[in-house]
Amino acid sequence: MLPAIVLDPSVFWMCSSEEDAETASEAIQKSCEWLSGVARQNTYVSDKMLQRLEESGFFPAEPHFKAVLERIGISEVFSAKQLAQMAARFLSNARFLEDDAPVRDLLFDDPSLNPDVLQPLDGALRGASELTLFLVAANSVSGRHAGVSYRYACPKLGDSTVSVSAECRVLGAVPSELEEVLGASFAADVGMIRSPGDYYRSLSADEVWANARTSEEIKLAVSLFAGKIAGESGGILRKFFVGEGFLGTLIQADAAGRGVFASVTLKKCAQLVANCGNIEVSDFRESASKRPRRRDFDDARAKRMHITDGHQALRLMFWERPCGSIELANVENKFDLSIFTGNPERAV
Repeated sequence: MLPAIVLDPSVFWMCSSEEDAETASEAIQKSCEWLSGVARQNTYVSDKMLQRLEESGFFPAEPHFKAVLERIGISEVFSAKQLAQMAARFLSNARFLEDDAPVRDLLFDDPSLNPDVLQPLDGALRGASELTLFLVAANSVSGRHAGVSYRYACPKLGDSTVSVSAECRVLGAVPSELEEVLGASFAADVGMIRSPGDYYRSLSADEVWANARTSEEIKLAVSLFAGKIAGESGGILRKFFVGEGFLGTLIQADAAGRGVFASVTLKKCAQLVANCGNIEVSDFRESASKRPRRRDFDDARAKRMHITDGHQALRLMFWERPCGSIELANVENKFDLSIFTGNPERAV
């Protein structure tokens, strides 16, 4: 599965009155990127962390934002009301780490971070951040055998990505049976990121494809690989969509996940999108009329290209829309070729 994202409390706190206008503005913008829900499907917050923020006077959020923005002198740039509403909307549909993670709570002392990425934070905010970060570290340890991993999102990082070594002595854990897994003490490396863009750049196309469960994740994998190809060859990426039935045919053709044909299928899709001119594309013709097939309602042209040869002889079927964009339709065996008509409004 893809690494889960856990948000640092500073995503909600955003800035403090001790910061200058430039530093505070950058932190607010990074926080808003997370709260916009770009990566919501894979993002968690800690319920215990929210309780800490409430105890520290963060909620209700609007008075906090109003006071801080005025003190820094950027109340004309950002709206306290809009920031509070954005945070509230995100939290109304938030996924809580304690609901899904193996370790739901951790008691610890002698915490050590190398490097100390929380150094810019102090007081209650550092305490809430430390609590959340070490809970993520504990879950990184306990989830290793299941392939579970995490990225920790902190807008106040000095670098866009950094790996932090978190060490502590374990006093207790919930559930208690995981204390044996964690040991008397543990050390875990936690990947830190500042923005959703950093998260996507930290992933490999193969990793995303292997763990894809949705059309959006298939599109992300193709985009990452195509971007790499275009960057190396100077190609110009084509706008593309993943049709509503595409993922299902990948599964049937053993081309999804870590299937036999997964790697080559991803590569062919990426080459098509990278538009480097190094692939052969043919019209898909109706067997009866021998004319290239067109989709009635938008005049898109049916196309096909080789994925594999031999007995399997897989083909990538796609629509080329009049505007030049492409819609990945399905993967089929050469000996039973057809193309899914699909509904463009359901393509992603």
